[in-house]
Amino acid sequence: MSALGGRAYQAAGNALSESKYVLLRGLPPMTTSHDLRRLLIRNEIKGVSEVSLFYKHCRPTGKAILTMALPDYTRNAIREASSLSFPGRKIDAEPITNIKSYGIGTGGQRSTVLGTGPSANCPERRTVTIHGFPGRTPVSQVVKLLEGFRVDKDLPVPAEMVPLPERKFALVSRFLVYLESESEAQRFVRKYHMTRHKITNGLLKATIIY
Repeated sequence: MSALGGRAYQAAGNALSESKYVLLRGLPPMTTSHDLRRLLIRNEIKGVSEVSLFYKHCRPTGKAILTMALPDYTRNAIREASSLSFPGRKIDAEPITNIKSYGIGTGGQRSTVLGTGPSANCPERRTVTIHGFPGRTPVSQVVKLLEGFRVDKDLPVPAEMVPLPERKFALVSRFLVYLESESEAQRFVRKYHMTRHKITNGLLKATIIY
C-alpha cells in the first residue's frame, strides 16, 4: 500500500473510531423516523440512541442521522445498516465527520437553521410544515389557522416563518406550526392539507415533520 493510500485508510479508520454519528442515504420519501427505528430494532442494530430524518428547508432529503450512544458502536452500525433495505431501496451508511454540515453543533447541539437539519430543527411528530401562502403573508394569518387546536405551550410562539436559503427566492411562504401532540398535528393536517386559504385562495399543503 502506498503512503498516500495508507494515510487515507488510517483517516477512514479514525473517522469510524471517533464519530458517533452515522448518515443513512437512500430512504424512500415517505419514510418516518418511526419506520426507521422499527427497521433498526428488527435488524438488532445496537447502540442507537437517536434517529432523526434530515430535512432541507422542511423537505425530506432521503437521508437520516443516527446518533450512537458511544463511538464504539459506530463501526458495527455502519456495517449492519449498509445491508438494510426498504422495498426497492438500498440504504447506504457512512460516518459523519463534519457534523456542522449536517446541522449538529459541538456537544450534539442542533444548529439554529430553522427547517434544515435533523428533524428540521424542531420538535418531531408534532410540528407541521404548511406552505402555499403568498410571499409576504404575515405569521398572524397562520396563527389564525390554529384556533381550536392545542398548541405547544413550551415554545415561545405557536408558528414561525421558515427563512429561505441564502440567495433563494420564492413566490410562496412556508411556515412551521407547533402542536401539543402528534394527534393534534394529524388533525391539523387533515383539516388544512390541499385546501384553499380563505383570504389568499392559495392552495395549502401541510405535512408533519418526522
